[in-house]
Amino acid sequence: TRTDSSAHPSVPGIDGELPAEWPADVPTFDDGTITGNQVFESNGETIVSVSYTTELDSKTAIDAMKAELEAAGFTIVTSSDMTDGAGAGLSTVIGEKGNVTATFSASGSADDGTVLQASTVTKPA
Repeated sequence: TRTDSSAHPSVPGIDGELPAEWPADVPTFDDGTITGNQVFESNGETIVSVSYTTELDSKTAIDAMKAELEAAGFTIVTSSDMTDGAGAGLSTVIGEKGNVTATFSASGSADDGTVLQASTVTKPA
């Protein structure tokens, strides 16, 4: 297993793959390429982190993920946009549903490329 935090606080996954531990009801970012992932367990919580690159600007990427979270029944608890008029900068959305919190943050621009970091925290049921 990849999630024994007592021995390995973080175990990197395989580039290009969504980890099996990604919660099934959390939408995935379909407009990018997975560049890495990690899975942690700490205090009974499972934390999954996935990094993507995309040609979308950060605002467009996060607006899409906000809509996906809402469609999946997540309550948006935080949404921020610190971008210029062209969508370059930093955007974040955080949603909660049951015992799962999903966070998507993107920085960059369509001209220079954008990095999107997706993470979930699943608390014990």
